[in-house]
Amino acid sequence: MARAGLTAERVTAVGAELADEVGLEQVTMSQVARRLGVKDASL
Repeated sequence: MARAGLTAERVTAVGAELADEVGLEQVTMSQVARRLGVKDASL
């Protein structure tokens, strides 16, 4: 079961925001997780 508020759409949106800010090649799962307020393994 997904964590409340942690949906594929939300993860994708945060990843896209990060890519716009730092460039796609620089986006990591750790950055996405931090931005979402979860641990890497939650993704």
